[in-house]
Amino acid sequence: MAEEAANLTTQQSNAIEMLNYITVLTQDINTSKNSRIYMENAYSTLINNTYPNAVDSRTLSHLTGLLDTMESYRMIDVKRERLQYVYEQSQAQAMKAAIPNPTGLLSTVHSFHPAKLIGSVVYMAMDSAMNYIAYKSETEQKFLKDGWALDDEEAKVLHESRKGTFSYMVKMVNEYNLPGDLTLTEDSVKDLVNWKNNSNIVGRIQFLESNKKTYQAYGGYWLIRAESYYKNDDYKKCLSDVETYEKMGTRIFRRDYEYAKILPLAIASAKETMKKDEYAKYASEKAQVIVNNTDHDDWALRYFAAQTFVDIYAETKDKIYLQDAYNIVVDNVNYLLSEQKTQNEEYLKEVSDKAIPKSATKEEKNQIEEYNKMRKEARKVELAPIYEPLRLNLDLLFAIADELKISASDKKKIDKMLHPNAEAVFLVESVENNYWFDKNGSSTADKDMNVSISKGSMVLPASILTSDSNIKVSVKDGNMTNVFTDWVLKEVERDTENVISTHKAEYTSKTSKDYGWKADETISIDVSYKGSSKGSHHFEFKTKGNKNEWFEYLKVWESDVLFERVK
Repeated sequence: MAEEAANLTTQQSNAIEMLNYITVLTQDINTSKNSRIYMENAYSTLINNTYPNAVDSRTLSHLTGLLDTMESYRMIDVKRERLQYVYEQSQAQAMKAAIPNPTGLLSTVHSFHPAKLIGSVVYMAMDSAMNYIAYKSETEQKFLKDGWALDDEEAKVLHESRKGTFSYMVKMVNEYNLPGDLTLTEDSVKDLVNWKNNSNIVGRIQFLESNKKTYQAYGGYWLIRAESYYKNDDYKKCLSDVETYEKMGTRIFRRDYEYAKILPLAIASAKETMKKDEYAKYASEKAQVIVNNTDHDDWALRYFAAQTFVDIYAETKDKIYLQDAYNIVVDNVNYLLSEQKTQNEEYLKEVSDKAIPKSATKEEKNQIEEYNKMRKEARKVELAPIYEPLRLNLDLLFAIADELKISASDKKKIDKMLHPNAEAVFLVESVENNYWFDKNGSSTADKDMNVSISKGSMVLPASILTSDSNIKVSVKDGNMTNVFTDWVLKEVERDTENVISTHKAEYTSKTSKDYGWKADETISIDVSYKGSSKGSHHFEFKTKGNKNEWFEYLKVWESDVLFERVK
C-alpha cells in the first residue's frame, strides 16, 4: 500500500486527501457531543479555508450539500459571537496564568517552556462547558449553554449526510482511478474518530500503530499520531510523524490549520530532545510556519509563535528572533484592537434590543428574546470591558519593545496605532496608562476620586474597576487588623450613560456588615488588578462616634459610627 501511495499523481493524492477529510469530518460532526458548536468551527473552515484548486465539480456539489445541512442548524449570530468572546477571555486568562510575567522570559535565566502554553492554545476546546463555568454572569452562562447540542431530529437529518458521503466516495474513486485501499470506509472512519477522542493514550497509540495500513494515506492520521505520542512523552516519535505528514505534500486548504495546531507540540518536543542550536533552527522555522498557516483571528497560535521566538532569543541573545516576535505581536495587537473598541462602544451606550427578523423560527425568536433579557440583566452589574487577548498581547509587546529599545519613531507609530487622535484603548484609566510610550496629560489622583464606605457597603468609581479587580478593606484597631475581601458587586449606577467618570459601583460585604464597628479605627481600601502590580489605588478612612447621648444607642437601626475620608 505504501508503494501505491508513492506512485500517485499530485491530483490523485489531493483527491484522496479531500475524500478522506470529508469522510472524517462528517463522522466527527455526527459523533460530537456538542455538535452545534463543533459544527460552527467546521462550517467556518469549509467556507473560508478550502483550497479552490483542490475542489472539482463533484466535490463542490458534495461540500455545498454538507454546508446547506450545517447552515440550517447554526446558532443565532449573537450567541455565536458571545460564545467566541467569552471563550477568548477564558483562553487569554489561562495563557496569562501559564506565563504571568512576559519580562521574565527575556532574561538569561528564564522559566518558559512551550508545554506551559499548549494546554490553553491547543487543548482548550471551545465546546467544553468547563471553559465557561468560571464566567461571572450566571444569566449569561445559561444563555450560552442552552441549545448547545443538536436535538434528535436535527441529528437524524445530519446523520443522513453519511449516505451522500458514501456515494461521493464511490464516484471519486472511479473518476480519478484511485486505489480503493487508500480511501477510508465509514467503519474505519468511525473507529478512527472514536479512538481519536479516547482518553486512554496508550490504547489509542496501540490502535493507530496497528492500523497504519488502513490510514496511512490520510494526512490527519499522522497528526493524530503525533499528538498521541506527545501526550505519551514520546517526543521523538511525535517529531517523526510531523515530518511524515509534511512529506505527504497534499494541499486541500488555503492554510493548513490542523497542521499549525500540531506544531506547538512539535516545538515542545524539539525543546525536550534537541541541542540548543538545533532547537533554535527547528523552532524558528516551525514558528514561522504557524504564522504562515493561520489567519489573524488565530491570535492564540500566533501568540505561541511569538513566545517561541522570545524563548529562542533568551537562549541565543540573537535579536533577530526578538524582532520576529515583535512583528507577530504588533500584528496581533492591530487585529485585536477592533474588538476592544467595539466593546467600549457597546458599554457606553444604552442597552438596545436586538431586532427579531421576520424570517426567524420560533426557536430563534426565543433565543433572541433570551439574549435581550440577558443583556439587560448583565448591564446592572457590568463594569468596563477588558478584552483579555488584547491585554495579553500588549503586555508582551511592551516587554519586547523595551528589550529591543525600539526607536522614538517606532514608539510614536505604536502609540498612534493604539490611540488614534489620543483615544483611549481601555476605559479604565489605571489599565489604559500601562499602554502608552509617551502620554500627554495627567491621571486622576486617588485623592480626587469619590469613594464612600459604610457598614457592609462601599461605593467606588466604576472607572477604576474591572471584572477581575481585587478589592481589600483592612480595618486597624490598635494592634489588631481585620481584613474584608468578600466584596460583591451589587449595582453599577450610571449618572450619564456615555461618560464612565460618572459611573459608580456599589459593593456589599457580609463580614463588613456583621463586624462590630467602633470609633477611632483606621480603614484602608486597596484596589488592585489580577496579575498586575501596576495601577493600584489606595484610599483611607477613619471612624468616629455618631452617638453622643446614652439614649441614642437605643436606636439600634442607626449606625454607631461615621466614616470620614482622610486620604
